[in-house]
Amino acid sequence: MLSTRHFANFFKTEGPFVGYENFHKKYGQRSAYYTLSRVGFNPQKTKALVYVFERSTPISAFSRFIQLNKIRGKWSVAKEFGC
Repeated sequence: MLSTRHFANFFKTEGPFVGYENFHKKYGQRSAYYTLSRVGFNPQKTKALVYVFERSTPISAFSRFIQLNKIRGKWSVAKEFGC
């Protein structure tokens, strides 16, 4: 897990393109930085919703909402909604 502060250090002096190049050198070409929202629950705590933002280069970013259902005590992905 990488903190926001540590991630930001890649971009302080070199800018976004060189920053991501250095990030990928250190963590691998397929690595990305994810930001997650706080999780929202229904009143029964059987459904949850979380927002996920993924950035892997300065010009590519993806975001989605993920709906989770709790069945027999275990959480599983029910749906994903791309943004």
